[in-house]
Amino acid sequence: MATNAESAKHWLENNKHKVSEARVTQIRDNLLRKIEAITETEENDNPDVHQGLLDALDVMDAFIHNQYGDPQSVQNSVAPDYSPLASNTPDEVPALDKPEKQKRFRELLKNSKF
Repeated sequence: MATNAESAKHWLENNKHKVSEARVTQIRDNLLRKIEAITETEENDNPDVHQGLLDALDVMDAFIHNQYGDPQSVQNSVAPDYSPLASNTPDEVPALDKPEKQKRFRELLKNSKF
């Protein structure tokens, strides 16, 4: 199949109406396995081949996304939770006058262990 972006585009142009989404995904996964095999074995004697496979993978990913959507992103999407992490009501914290604050601070210093 495709070993670079140009051959991937050409193959998709000629076959996009003949093959199923599953077949396109299978070819994309095969490209990914080839890339992983080259990366794992460090047999990167020809960096053009490795880059060509990466480019072909990008073309296949873009085609799948444009033609079929991205089902993984729909499954993994989560609505953000904007609720407050803590209550910000001022009546929960007692208002202390300056002498009381100083007294409590001294007590904290006296009771802390450094």
